[in-house]
Amino acid sequence: MRAQQVGSGALEVGLIFSGAALGALLGGLASAHIVRRFPLGMVAIVMLWVEALAFPLYAIARDWWMLGAIALVESVVAPIYMVAMSTYRLSVTPDRLQGRVSGAVGTVTTGAMSLGAILGGVLLSALGPVALAIACGVWLLALAAVTSVNRTVRRAPVAVFAQVAEKAAGSEHAGSE
Repeated sequence: MRAQQVGSGALEVGLIFSGAALGALLGGLASAHIVRRFPLGMVAIVMLWVEALAFPLYAIARDWWMLGAIALVESVVAPIYMVAMSTYRLSVTPDRLQGRVSGAVGTVTTGAMSLGAILGGVLLSALGPVALAIACGVWLLALAAVTSVNRTVRRAPVAVFAQVAEKAAGSEHAGSE
C-alpha cells in the first residue's frame, strides 16, 4: 500500500521485497559470528533499536528505492535474533524437554504471526500505511526503551554454541549405542 502511494509498480514492489530478502540473507550470513561474539541481551536490545529507528522511516519514504533500503536494513536483524534466541534456548533447555520447548515456541510464534497478520491488516485498513508505520514505530521505541533498561535482558549471556554442539553430539552418540 505504501509502495503504491509512492508510485511503485509491480517491478518496484518486487525490488522492495528483494531488498528485504537481501537483508535477511546478510543477517543470516552474519548471525553465527555475531551470536558467538555478543551477549544475547545486547543482540536483543540492538535488534529492537534498529527496528524502532528503521520502521518509522516507511512513513517518510518518498520512492521505492527508499522503501527497499529500509526493508533491507530492517530485515538484517531478524535472522540474527532468531539464531541468538534458538541457540540460547537450546543451550539452557534440558535434553528431555527439547521437543516440548521447541514445539511450544513454534506454536506460540506461529500463532503470534497469524494474529499479527490479521491485526496488521485491520490496522492498515483503519489507519493507512503512514499512520500505521508511525504507530508501529512508537510501539517499537517503547519496546526498545523498556528492553534496554531491563537488567535481566542486559545480563543475558553470550549464546554458547559449544554447549549446543555437545548436546547434539551427546544425543547422536546416545542414540547409536
